Amino acid sequence: MCFCSEQGDDPFVKKCVSTKGAGGPQRVNVSAPSDLTTQSPLNPAELHKDYKELTELQEASDVVQKLCSIDFATGLDKRRHRKEEMRERILKLFGPGAEREMHVAMLTVEIRNLIPHVITVRKDKKSKSVLVEKIQMRKKILKFLRREDYQRFLWLLRELRIRYVLPPDYYKHESKRFKRKQEVFKAADELRKKKIAELREQLESEREEFMQYKAETLKQIEDDMAKYNLDKEQFAAKLRRKREGKTYPHIYTWEERQQMAQELAMK
Repeated sequence: MCFCSEQGDDPFVKKCVSTKGAGGPQRVNVSAPSDLTTQSPLNPAELHKDYKELTELQEASDVVQKLCSIDFATGLDKRRHRKEEMRERILKLFGPGAEREMHVAMLTVEIRNLIPHVITVRKDKKSKSVLVEKIQMRKKILKFLRREDYQRFLWLLRELRIRYVLPPDYYKHESKRFKRKQEVFKAADELRKKKIAELREQLESEREEFMQYKAETLKQIEDDMAKYNLDKEQFAAKLRRKREGKTYPHIYTWEERQQMAQELAMK
């Protein structure tokens, strides 16, 4: 089982867990809040939080100060340093009473600290299970915070750069029969689209032939009317079907509209 992250056209970074079995790797969606950013690297020359308040360290030699810096800190010390920075940031933004915001921030630090390890060491199943557990815990706390104060919820997501994925209304079990039906429906839909495209191409080719035939027929009619001295308007009036009992508005031609405009301009 391996933990992976992907980033396509969507700006959000999506997290997923893959399980490898007899049928090959299968992607299983975690359905959890996704982090929109990775953990920023620490400044190696910066002093650790535990040693910043020591006044004696300012007078110490460069070697001692370097030993107390982030560059020589262990992984646990670096994580504690990140947590202290996040704690100060949350206290500055939300105040001392923001317990749930603080819990979400601490979980975010731990999650972003575990992701590189899980991607690198794929056989560490315990860390992967711990990571999924922390993601689900953060999701549960975010759900409570969203229910209590939606504005603080949005503010926290924006500050920590987290995307909250809403859970589905219900979880539908997909049986083998349902999957086969979906495959049949998909194949039928593709076949239908293919036939529609073929019919559209055939219609376009027949339309060109029809327009050419129409132009030739109209030209032949005009030649016959000129040959036999037929009145076009009288001939059209005889062919026009009369409908008794119904009156329709008169549709003005372009020449009649121009004439009406000239009459209005003269007035």
